[in-house]
Amino acid sequence: MNDLIAQFTSALDEDPSLDPETKAFLREQFGLALDDAPDGLDLLEQLGNRGIWVEAVQSMQDSGAIAENEANDLVRQLEQAIAPLQSRESKLAIEFSRRMQSDGEDAALEWFRAQVAQGEAEAAQKAATPTAASGDGVLPLRTEITQSRSRRLRAPPRPR
Repeated sequence: MNDLIAQFTSALDEDPSLDPETKAFLREQFGLALDDAPDGLDLLEQLGNRGIWVEAVQSMQDSGAIAENEANDLVRQLEQAIAPLQSRESKLAIEFSRRMQSDGEDAALEWFRAQVAQGEAEAAQKAATPTAASGDGVLPLRTEITQSRSRRLRAPPRPR
């Protein structure tokens, strides 16, 4: 939790558009939200939920605590901060932690191994299927691409 607060604080400190009072208010609200959270896993899921963040920023904007451009900047920074939670690996780690607590280590490891195998199978399948620029599944020849008139560089007109 302290690391999360430190990351949020550093993100706020890097934003020159926020005044010190707003930064202090946001830190306080973030700390209160963390204190009210019942469980660490629920907290991680809530932090990854964009809707909750946007709603909180919108309420701050509606109350006059921040201006519209500051709200947009804050939402953008929050999205950048929570982007790692949106990755497949992070979601697997969160779910693995939840399963460790509820089902036990053996069941959680079995689930995790199945998820890793499924991910590897999907990656292998994506690598095996070629992607074409056109929807017919046929890849264009390299010469068709390089000799295309639309791809040739054009010089300026010659003076007369």
